[in-house]
Amino acid sequence: MKFLLVSIAVFAALTKTLEGQQPVVEELTDDTFESYLTVSQLAIVDFYATWCPYCKTFAPIYLKAATKALESKLNIFFAKVNCAGSGKNICKKLNVKFLPTVRVFRDGKPLGDYEGKRTSDAVLAFAQKASSAPNDLKMTMSDDISDPHKIPSNVTPWHADDTEHH
Repeated sequence: MKFLLVSIAVFAALTKTLEGQQPVVEELTDDTFESYLTVSQLAIVDFYATWCPYCKTFAPIYLKAATKALESKLNIFFAKVNCAGSGKNICKKLNVKFLPTVRVFRDGKPLGDYEGKRTSDAVLAFAQKASSAPNDLKMTMSDDISDPHKIPSNVTPWHADDTEHH
């Protein structure tokens, strides 16, 4: 039954794409995450929480980059996952430690995290590079950041089991 529901959701999203009504950034949940990423060759996913101030600042930047990518006809799937809501389990499974985290996936497998400037042009340039030469991307996975003094200033440290809002 769950497979059927996920299949219907994926079909509906593909139908919207064919009709030109695809959302620029698709909201994924614990139930839909893997289905969408396995049918997308290249995906860039923003892991966020609604209470996170840095996430709120980054959301329109990410949307603008995704819109520009769509207009440029880049073959990249842009998505977002609410780590404090319907995507909490997938965030925990993927060991998301900071919010927002922007992670690149190829054929459903994580390649790394975007750690560049938080501007739409920088995110778009990164997406273009990811699309044209994914093996040349220099990315660091978030679990390599073990020194708390190396935490970037534009993210919020977070763990899926946190109950407090920062």
